[in-house]
Amino acid sequence: MLGIVCSSTVQADSFGEIKSQTNVTFATTTTPLTVFNGATHVGSATAELTGWVAGGGAEYAFAPGWSAKAEFLYIDLGTFAYASPLIAAASHSAVGVSYSWNTKIHERDELARVGLNYKFN
Repeated sequence: MLGIVCSSTVQADSFGEIKSQTNVTFATTTTPLTVFNGATHVGSATAELTGWVAGGGAEYAFAPGWSAKAEFLYIDLGTFAYASPLIAAASHSAVGVSYSWNTKIHERDELARVGLNYKFN
C-alpha cells in the first residue's frame, strides 16, 4: 500500500486570472517502491483564461416600490495544465529520474444571487 498526501489551491480573480499551486508527497516506506517512495512534487502556475457565461434571472414586484430578484450564472473559463517537478525522494532509484506530477484545471463556477430592491420616487 502506498500513502499519498496532496494539496492544491485554485484562486480566480474577476478578470479571468487563475492561480494554482500543487504539493504532492508520497509516504516513505521500508519497501522500495521505485521512484514514488518518499517523492515530493511542488508546482504552481498562473494563467489568463477567457471563457463563457450563461445564466438567467427573474424579478418580481410584490408591493408598490418593492421587488425581489434572483439570478443564476454558470461560468466556464476553460482548461489549463502545468507540471510539478520532483524536488525530493527517499528512494535511491529516483536519483537521476526526471518526471513530474501533472495538474489539469478546468475552471467552472456557479454563481447565485438574490436581492431586494426599493424604488425611490
